[in-house]
Amino acid sequence: MEEEFEGEPRIGGHDVVFVDELSPGQICPVCLLAMRSPVQTVCGHRFCESCLLETFRDRERHGQVCPQDRNPIPDGGFFRDVAWEREILSLRVKCKQNERGCDWTGQLRHYEVACCK
Repeated sequence: MEEEFEGEPRIGGHDVVFVDELSPGQICPVCLLAMRSPVQTVCGHRFCESCLLETFRDRERHGQVCPQDRNPIPDGGFFRDVAWEREILSLRVKCKQNERGCDWTGQLRHYEVACCK
């Protein structure tokens, strides 16, 4: 069962409607959504933290490997990318209820608090 945090699943990226265009680098190659809590591996690839950790679940058989290039990732071989997270959270989104009349638009960082969802 997926854990939930502030109404959204903890595993995977932000599933919202973006007003600003996402760059390809802001999209997690595992879940194909805007990265949530992005991390960067020692080989330079970025993922949602939860997506990367989910790929490590099969660690016993395959070890910790980068989902992008399959290079081994040592323990502690990734770090939280706070600057990248700020970039993503500053993108503008609109309410998922937009077609039902909600006209809220704002930064992703304010979505949970300001939008009716």
